[in-house]
Amino acid sequence: MAMIEIYLLKKNVQRIGKVQKASMGSTGYGFENTHGLFGSAEWWQQVESGKLQTHTISGIITRAHLINRACDFCH
Repeated sequence: MAMIEIYLLKKNVQRIGKVQKASMGSTGYGFENTHGLFGSAEWWQQVESGKLQTHTISGIITRAHLINRACDFCH
């Protein structure tokens, strides 16, 4: 059975923008800019070079549930 890619962070420009905004603000949210600003060209270079550790999850989705939760970064 062929694997189907269901999510790729690099393509989620809206999410990257929200995380960048949180990371640059003083809100207490977001990521430290140790490896460059989240989602920036510098950050992706760190990912590709292996300096920024990544985790890949693969498997079979057997069921999905629709949930309703309040989250500033979900929309």
